[in-house]
Formats: sequence, structure tokens, C-alpha cells
Amino acid sequence: AIVSKSANIGQGTIICPYTIINANATVGENVSLNVNVSIGHEATVGAHSVVSPYAALNGNASIGKQSFIGSRSTLFPSIRVGAFCTVDSHTAVRKSCQDRMIISERATLSTIKNRFMR
Repeated sequence: AIVSKSANIGQGTIICPYTIINANATVGENVSLNVNVSIGHEATVGAHSVVSPYAALNGNASIGKQSFIGSRSTLFPSIRVGAFCTVDSHTAVRKSCQDRMIISERATLSTIKNRFMR
């Protein structure tokens, strides 16, 4: 992991391999930053949150406490996601949102039975 000297890391936070925490970022207590996470400059991760593999918070973005960020999700610069939110995997968050929201770019999920497999 690469952690800037100016970053503020809360007690009990888990930082997995290949994570990058940039200048003046703030990570609350008991946060889990999984592998290959990127926390941009001046970004904030609220206490007791989980950031899944390959997710990114760009510069000055923030998530509130007890939020979950799915794999390969991206928060655009200066975007605010409230507390107790869930961001679905592979979601690009372009607009800020309030507390207790589920953010997803998947409108529908379709499954089709494979008639060739038995």
C-alpha cells in the first residue's frame, strides 16, 4: 500500500495490498479498504465503511459512515455519498446523494436459460 504522509487514518482501519491513499485524505475508524482501492486527494471515507476491490474515490469525494462501495465503483471528483449508503459494483457515481440510498447503474437484470447445456 502507498499512504501519503499527510493522510489521516482512523484507528482499527484495515488497508489491504496495492491500496493508494493520497494527500490530505481522511479515512475514519474501523474502515476496510480492500485490494487496489484508490482514495484521492482530500477524499473522505466515513467510519465503519467498506470499500471493495478496485473501487476509487476521486479528489475531494466523500462517503458517509457505515457505507458500502462495491467492486470497481468510482465516485467522481467532489461527489458526496451520504451515510448508510450502498453503491453497487461497477457503478460510476456522478451525482451526490443523501443518506440511506442504494446507488446502481443497473436498471434491469435479465437471465436466459441456456437450452444447449444439460
